[in-house]
Amino acid sequence: MSSSTSTVKQPEWRVPTNSAPASPLRILNSLTRTKTEVVPRQGKRLTWYNCGPTVYDASHLGHARTYLTVDILRRILTDYFQFDVLFVMNITDIDDKIILRSRQAHLLRTWRDKHAESGEVDSALQQAVEAYNSYVSGKLGGSAASALLSSIAADPKAFPALPFVPADPAAPVDPVDEGKWAMHVAAARKAYVAITTLSSSSAPAEERMGVLTEGAGDVIAPWLDTQLGSTVSHSKIFKAHAAFWERDFFQDMKALRVRPADIVTRVSEYIPEIVQFVEKIIERGYAYEADGSVYFDVAAFKASPRHDYAKLEPWAAGSANLLEEGEGSLGSKLRGKRAAADFALWKQSKDGEPSWTSPWGPGRPGWHIECSAMASEVLGETMDIHSGGIDLAFPHHDNELAQSEAYHECDQWVNYFIHPGHLHIEGQKMSKSLKNFITIKEALARHTARQLRLTFLLHPWESRLDFRESGMEEAKGVEGTLKKFFLNVRSTLSEIRAKEEAQESRADVHGYGDRERALVAELGKSQLAVHEALADSIDTPTALRHLLDLVSRVNIYMLEAARDTGVNGEVIGKVASYVTRMMQVRELGGGG
Repeated sequence: MSSSTSTVKQPEWRVPTNSAPASPLRILNSLTRTKTEVVPRQGKRLTWYNCGPTVYDASHLGHARTYLTVDILRRILTDYFQFDVLFVMNITDIDDKIILRSRQAHLLRTWRDKHAESGEVDSALQQAVEAYNSYVSGKLGGSAASALLSSIAADPKAFPALPFVPADPAAPVDPVDEGKWAMHVAAARKAYVAITTLSSSSAPAEERMGVLTEGAGDVIAPWLDTQLGSTVSHSKIFKAHAAFWERDFFQDMKALRVRPADIVTRVSEYIPEIVQFVEKIIERGYAYEADGSVYFDVAAFKASPRHDYAKLEPWAAGSANLLEEGEGSLGSKLRGKRAAADFALWKQSKDGEPSWTSPWGPGRPGWHIECSAMASEVLGETMDIHSGGIDLAFPHHDNELAQSEAYHECDQWVNYFIHPGHLHIEGQKMSKSLKNFITIKEALARHTARQLRLTFLLHPWESRLDFRESGMEEAKGVEGTLKKFFLNVRSTLSEIRAKEEAQESRADVHGYGDRERALVAELGKSQLAVHEALADSIDTPTALRHLLDLVSRVNIYMLEAARDTGVNGEVIGKVASYVTRMMQVRELGGGG
């Protein structure tokens, strides 16, 4: 280099000033009840554990709300914010609900086949009446039982109306209690019709038994289980039931276009790890054995200055109903707890329940410990994100946090807890236990997966969504707007290409005037507005509104430009490409 050039220097360069800096992602964190900035523990990597289904029955729209919402959040974090997400989801294939449902289904099938083959339908009918009386007396009781237990009349129309009467007329009506009452009345009415119809039927035995089990199965199955449940011992009965509904669940997820988990864990495959997890919690002084079961010692945990119990919903920690529900219908019957708040880590198995060997005798895992052990085995001693339905916050997720922090002796096992809101149907909360649900397959028979996804995108993910058939029109309207937009853009671009191919040379006009300049400016504003909406706890309703406003601007531009200067294909192609990408991020497809 010559001396003359070595003395020549470049002018000073200044760092640019960002006039509209993009906001970092903040998300509603159930651990703080505020929107907190998402800060990964390592680089751009996020470890994420999502509570999967308990596979004992068909998945319903409430499940669709949870898993579609989590899928939307995951896609936006991965495909828009470009985080490297490791997503783990469990399958709960050992649970009290599965045990009861599989056992009762097995007993009902066996009972039906036995009477169909022997032709002893009258005997089956007598047992059905006994089961019916037991169900009505146990579930409805009081005056309702008196009204129903007098006799089985020949006329199905004789079934009386049974309005719900709360135990305390002065207290507010509990929707759950009212829902359970309605469910039991519906089951009794259905059984009543089946029994009375069958009493006068002369159809073949197999057909009559089919009618009886279909109509009165809900009252016969629990009666059979009370008498014969302890005799069901073959593990294949429980495994087959869970495996069937797991396959059904994944079929539903595929139909909804939910992205598969990176890693799927099943409780039945992690029994040794769960046993070891429980042993360590006992060693640390936070659990105790009693009568073949192991319980988490909530008082000992709370006494530690390092730990806090019920981080998510401390106000719910004293709820007897929630605590009992968290133990399961079979687990709540176990004995040996020191305090009502203590919960089972390992349950002693009785006759008629699956079991595995353990230091405390034959038993099975408690519900909460399953997720703690599996998540820790795959993700280690802490994770970035944990998600699941809001109904799991207490006691399930709070107990997960407690036992995991006891095992790892840490004070923050999860950094961000995400809870999609409830879904109600026509104003009522859906529930498998109340049998007032719409299955995913039933919903997809009436609406497309895209329409369901759009419905969820149009509502805040963390808020309650009241799903109404009339409300689906909004989603269909948005779907129609987007379809029409992409069709118009494709048609216009095809026309432009055809005209260019027909000419030997381009016209000496650039086609980028004030109208195009304004549209490109609108694109920039929309991109910033969409980003700000997504950064604000993934506010999809606002982001979608900005995209639809941009689509409207392009439609107006194409209409006006076509009348005089002509449409600039590069500009509308750029906008359409952006809208397509944002739709694909949400798994809504695009314009191609």
